[in-house]
Amino acid sequence: MRGEGFTKAIILCGGEGTRLKPFTFSRPKQLLPLANRILIAYVIDSVKSCGIDELCLVVNHYNRKIFEQTLKNGASFGVRITYILQEQAKGIAHALSLCEDWTAGDKFLLYLGDNLLEENLESMKSLFLSSQAQATILLKEVEDPRAFGVATLQDGRIVRLVEKPKEPESRNAVLGLYFFDSRVFDVIRRLKPSWRGEYEITDAISLLIEEGNVVNYHFLKGWWKDTGKVPDLLDANRRILSSGPIEKAVQIELEHSFLGEDVSVGENCTFLNCRIEGPTVIGHNAKFQNVTIGPYTAIGNDCALEHVELENSILMDRVRLSNLSVRMKESILGCDFEWSGTYPDAGVVQIVAGDHNKISFY
Repeated sequence: MRGEGFTKAIILCGGEGTRLKPFTFSRPKQLLPLANRILIAYVIDSVKSCGIDELCLVVNHYNRKIFEQTLKNGASFGVRITYILQEQAKGIAHALSLCEDWTAGDKFLLYLGDNLLEENLESMKSLFLSSQAQATILLKEVEDPRAFGVATLQDGRIVRLVEKPKEPESRNAVLGLYFFDSRVFDVIRRLKPSWRGEYEITDAISLLIEEGNVVNYHFLKGWWKDTGKVPDLLDANRRILSSGPIEKAVQIELEHSFLGEDVSVGENCTFLNCRIEGPTVIGHNAKFQNVTIGPYTAIGNDCALEHVELENSILMDRVRLSNLSVRMKESILGCDFEWSGTYPDAGVVQIVAGDHNKISFY
């Protein structure tokens, strides 16, 4: 049967990332760093975990160039990447419909590019193939499912899917990962826009069910994150850092400093009077003096910190901080961010700042 050993995945990256501004003014959210790797690198790892190495990225006019510059043809990630342009944001099903020719009738994985999950996808793929299903969807019970598609189950079958219901019938949220065969394109062609003006993937799956196709489900084991907001990015960063293993520090200068066992440090770094607890990852060319870093912190390349305390934060490349008299936590600082001077001691400060910002106190 065609597609039994399929190797194709479609990754949707066409969203504007409005909830992650100001960072998404300068880059798509899939290229934001988590534990000093871009987010989409973890998506690619997840896809590769079940033997898939042909990827189609659906992008938009604004982010296409930076994706192509960053990922190129995918060779450095061990995959082959094709780019398809979605000119207008008309929903997930619309984005998927643009990829019909690329799939060439084969079965495929559809992955929303801002989602991260802990579980290896092999079990879900095996279920999809062994049951000869037209679709297999990923479910997880959540506290408040109103922001998701919600699945109603009966006698082990999906009997209803509703997108973002005001009064959900269950807590079974549909996560952003699906296996399909080519039948889905036939039903997408017959969809009408939802009340949101979009072509919903839940409507496509519902139509598959109504027409007697095999649609089954897999409940996720382990954690999952939709990284659409700042707290979600920080939580994903914590989870990735905690999952280890952390590479040991090598070829660094330590003077009156302590580095925890689960601290990873890049090349050409110097530390004077510093205490760094893990799990923490620090990029190349760090210059730290009188710095205390708590756990769950990721610091990019070429950063300079002096008289700073921070924890549970993400600092991107070339961040420079000096003379902070308050402890920084749960913060995200974009590339080339600078803060110098002092500020009255308030105990803790939280900062969310995009690229090329500067704060000074005199």
